[in-house]
Formats: sequence, structure tokens, C-alpha cells
Amino acid sequence: IALRQPTARDLRFLISIMKAGTDLERSGDEAVRICKMADTLSLLVPPVDGYAELVGMGEMVTGMLRGSLDAFARMSVESAYDVMVGDAAVDRLFGQVEDGLSEGLAQVQAEDVTRRVSVIWAARSLERVGDHAKNICEHLVYLIEGTDVRHASSK
Repeated sequence: IALRQPTARDLRFLISIMKAGTDLERSGDEAVRICKMADTLSLLVPPVDGYAELVGMGEMVTGMLRGSLDAFARMSVESAYDVMVGDAAVDRLFGQVEDGLSEGLAQVQAEDVTRRVSVIWAARSLERVGDHAKNICEHLVYLIEGTDVRHASSK
């Protein structure tokens, strides 16, 4: 790096790629946790709704992760901001899932406790994948605009 005298954009590119790679790796770690919870849940009687809350969160988070990678590949700041806005919806949904399942936890049967806790853990991992997708978009904004939007309100 010192021999080629890179510009600020070159350095931002390197930093952004390295940080985005870390977020992708952490997303993979969360995927492993989700698989473990799915394995646990597969041994239990499913609820009447068939885990609709997890399916909905999974679809939202998958869309965010795809959107963040697409935005990075196209270097589209506008697309990155669109993905970042979606994180608030995922956070709200996680809060609803967590509140709904933890309510009355002490009064349910042991198998239902296992199911509820596994769903909460899977939902938490999905929420974290959404956070990592948002982080990737924040790295892209840093790369393109040179501004750190991590703790600022998004556009």
C-alpha cells in the first residue's frame, strides 16, 4: 500500500471489503445457529401457524441480505439506503415474536418451552443477519460517500 500511494477511495474500498467480509462470515455463523434451532424444532410438534413468524422474518432477512450484496456489487448507495430502512421492520418483528413467545412461558408444558425458546433463538439469529446486511450497506455508503452512517439516522 505504501509503495503505490493509494487514494482515499482505494483505502475506503479495502476497508469496506474487509468489513463486509466479516459481516458475511458472521451471517454464516448465525445461519449455523438457525440450522441448530431448526433441528431442535423438527423433533417437536409444530404450532398451528407452522412457524409463520419465522418464515416471515426469514423472507425479510433474505431479501435484505440479497439486497445488500446486490447494492455492493452495483455500488448503488440508493439501494443500500433501501436495505438499511428494512432493518427497523425486522427489529420490530423480532420484538413482537420475542414478546409473544416469552409471555406466559412459566405456565406452559416442557415441550412448549423448548419450542418457544428455540423459536426465540432462531428469530434472534435472523435479526442479527438483518443487522449484518445493514452493516454491509453502511460499509458501501462509507466507500462511496466517505461518510460514516452507522450511528446517524439513514436518509
